[in-house]
Amino acid sequence: MERPRICTRISFKRNYKPLIFNTMAEVLNGSDLMLFITSGGTAKTIAFAKSHKVDIKGKTRETSSKDSGIWDEKKMGRLGWSMSADAMATVDAPSFSYDDIYGLMIARTPIAVFSSLATGTAPAYAHSTVAGSCGYTGNAIITDLSLDAKDEDNASFSITLEGTGGLLPIA
Repeated sequence: MERPRICTRISFKRNYKPLIFNTMAEVLNGSDLMLFITSGGTAKTIAFAKSHKVDIKGKTRETSSKDSGIWDEKKMGRLGWSMSADAMATVDAPSFSYDDIYGLMIARTPIAVFSSLATGTAPAYAHSTVAGSCGYTGNAIITDLSLDAKDEDNASFSITLEGTGGLLPIA
């Protein structure tokens, strides 16, 4: 078993404590995490995706009073989440293309989404169902879909999905 590396702090005091880094932890490769959308009972990736992002935000409510002094006081309120992705545009892909996502958007109904490790190979990726694999799932509505077609460049698009209900770890 490999011993942890010890990194010492520079300190001008006599008593310092060493920082210990866990060298056994593995950093995830962003290419291995993918956004999956479910339609017709099948979860598929977004075709030619370049990136995706999961945002979880908490809304606060102010609880300041005259007794608070000069600082605001807040309590946590509701939580919300969203996912977004950027991809190159295509018309004939086995995964979700711009046209497929456009159809889902104008249907105006929530869809099941997953952000998780991908298993398998392109184009037949599957989302991981292993607990603790940095995977999250929930229902979302597509709130933004933009197509970008610059002169002499790859056409691309971006999608934003806002969660409706909870975002749950894949169990």
